Amino acid sequence: MEWSFSTVAKSRQEFFATGSLPADTPVPLAVAHSWQRSLRSGLKTDNALPRPGTSTEPIDGKLVRAARQVLHERRDVVTNLPYAIVLTSTDGRVLLRATDNSSFSSTLDEIGVLPGWSVAEDAVGTASLAILQETGRSVIVRGPEHFSAQAQQMSSAAIHVRHPVTQRKLGCVSVVCSFVDSSPLMLLWAQEFASDVASCLLDMSTERERALFATYIRSTKNGRQSVVCIDDKTVVGNAKSTQLMSQIDQQSLWDLAATVRKSSETVRRSFDLEGQGQVRAECAPIETNSGLHAGVIIRFDRIVDATMPAPATLVKEAEIPAVERSLSGMVGHTHAWRRFCADADAAMARPSPILVVGEPGTGKTTAIEALCPHDRHSLCHTAEECYEALSDDNCRFLLIEDVMWIDQKHLRSILARAQHQNVKVLATYRTDVGARAATMLHDVTTHFSVAALPALRDRRDDLPELLQALTTAECGRAGPTWLPETVSLLNRLPWTHNVAELRFVVADVLRNRRDRIDVRVCDLPADIQLHRNMRKLSRLEESEAIAIITAMRDADGNKKLAAEFLGVARSTLYRKARALGLDTSNFNF
Repeated sequence: MEWSFSTVAKSRQEFFATGSLPADTPVPLAVAHSWQRSLRSGLKTDNALPRPGTSTEPIDGKLVRAARQVLHERRDVVTNLPYAIVLTSTDGRVLLRATDNSSFSSTLDEIGVLPGWSVAEDAVGTASLAILQETGRSVIVRGPEHFSAQAQQMSSAAIHVRHPVTQRKLGCVSVVCSFVDSSPLMLLWAQEFASDVASCLLDMSTERERALFATYIRSTKNGRQSVVCIDDKTVVGNAKSTQLMSQIDQQSLWDLAATVRKSSETVRRSFDLEGQGQVRAECAPIETNSGLHAGVIIRFDRIVDATMPAPATLVKEAEIPAVERSLSGMVGHTHAWRRFCADADAAMARPSPILVVGEPGTGKTTAIEALCPHDRHSLCHTAEECYEALSDDNCRFLLIEDVMWIDQKHLRSILARAQHQNVKVLATYRTDVGARAATMLHDVTTHFSVAALPALRDRRDDLPELLQALTTAECGRAGPTWLPETVSLLNRLPWTHNVAELRFVVADVLRNRRDRIDVRVCDLPADIQLHRNMRKLSRLEESEAIAIITAMRDADGNKKLAAEFLGVARSTLYRKARALGLDTSNFNF
């Protein structure tokens, strides 16, 4: 069914009345999932509004200053347009709101889109920012797709602002407007603004910061070495260094950095790893072009001890024992996956609690649930929930999601009580919790047997099995076949949100694809199809290409209609597509 305000409004009404959508609804899957999350969190459509934020962090930080500078430089573009630029923190707190349209500004005032207020999903429900935060995907949310009744006449598009060097998420930029002023180019505008803010942040960095970042980039180009760069305020490291630092005595590491900073000489030292041999650290000073001290860089190299088991990455496949335990609903055959299964199986045989560590979206919670031999378990998120679960005499397995957020004193008490009651504890730990991750992981792992769940990029050969398993789960039966060229294209993606992101893509494809027995490249979301292009696109070109592909999909391959959606001539559409390297012959879906 074609998207229209009335059809979506009707689908919305049916969803909130019955809990399900019509079979031919045009409501995007990401929106439907967000509606479900909003309802589960206890929100109601008539009270889903921004609320005062609880954070005590100052609003006027470097990110806001960069955004204000970009707004000043682009003031001729934003003046008198019926749009607002909303800058938020990563947790959804409004940091800055800018619009020159007095009427629309009053509308935003009335519903509470104000600096310091929260517009996260747990406050306002479904919006482009909420979907971005939950799935990592940038979308446009229009009119009745919003959860809040007060946002039915609005549209929004959101995208992350990332650090120009580390690519860490710093916040989000949303373009917000009245529904009647909606445009498929809203994502492009948000992307342009976010890109300009990132560039401005780089320009605002000090000479020392630029030297630190430049050293980090040069040292991590090949992606093989574990590297961390440190100054008084910043710790920049790749994933490999974070894993190693979690197993090293932190005070000894900081003492090494302090020694190098004082002496300005390179120092090499070996550190013991917890049960996994040693690592050699080379710590060298970083200096600016003018000779100022900018920090230190630490490069790690493992030392393999012949008397100890080698690290997982060095173990031959033949040495990995067969795993008898079934991880229900989880599939894979790669070395990395079988290593995790072997570690998890060994941990289940030991009396100590189990900690499954990994990046967001790898399936940590699914894994600990699959490890439980029966349903007599409780999944908890807070210390209070853990104590309540342990008060049940029938509890045999206590599952804790994101254990790093539980206070260490409470955690020790929970583990002691579980051991006394003969309750097996299985917990998950996210490895993306920032600079404190290494110290926190060190504190937590002293109590647990650890099994590391690999990221999807480290088990790419499992992709065909994962696609078919997720397809079957989504369809409730054997679904369509994923063609080799489609799988090959998906294999090129970074998959920063891992299996969770893959699950979202599968659901989106199955919902929107034509009635065929196979999944083709043209069935994939627009932003993924861009990876067919052999030429590296700039951020601006990427946003333009996404807008064109999305318009072509909405127009069912009709180029004239797609040009009308974009507000350009058909000849302009052809010219732009050719310039971007898009194959227009594949637009006839």
